[in-house]
Amino acid sequence: MTGHWREDHLFSLQESLKMYDAVQAGIDDYDREILRKLAEMEREECREQQASKLKNEGKARAIKNRGEEPLRQALYRMSGVDATVIDAIGVGTVEVILSEYGPDLSPCGSKSTRARAYAKGLPSLNLPSLKGRQSQTSSFGFIPVYPVHQAKPG
Repeated sequence: MTGHWREDHLFSLQESLKMYDAVQAGIDDYDREILRKLAEMEREECREQQASKLKNEGKARAIKNRGEEPLRQALYRMSGVDATVIDAIGVGTVEVILSEYGPDLSPCGSKSTRARAYAKGLPSLNLPSLKGRQSQTSSFGFIPVYPVHQAKPG
C-alpha cells in the first residue's frame, strides 16, 4: 500500500485480514466435509455422471465463478435431478430443497405437469381457496399449503 497510513490503522487492517483468512479456512473445511458427505449419499445410477451443461451461459459462468460447480454436481449425483436448469433456482436453493425434502424428488408430480408449469413460468402448486378453512396439499403431495389468514394447526 502506498500513502500516509497510520501505524495503528495498518495493524488493525492486518489483524482483520488474519481473522478473515481464518474464517475463510473454516468455511473451506466445511465445504470439503459437505462434499465428502454428499459423495457417500450418491445414487448408484448417478455415480461418475455429470449434470448436463446449463443452457443459460450467464448462470453457468456465475456458478463457476462462485465455486459452486462441485456442489452442483454432487447434488445432482445425490438426487439424480439437476434443478439448477430452472433459471430462478441456484445451487443454494437446490441444497435447501434437498436438505428439507430429501433426495427423492419423484413425488413432485408427473413430468408433464412439471413441464407445463415450467413452460408457463409458474410453480406447479394447486393453491387453496382463501374461503376454505382446511389445508390443502400442493401437487407435491406432501407440502401442506395454508391460506395466509389461516393459522397452521398446532
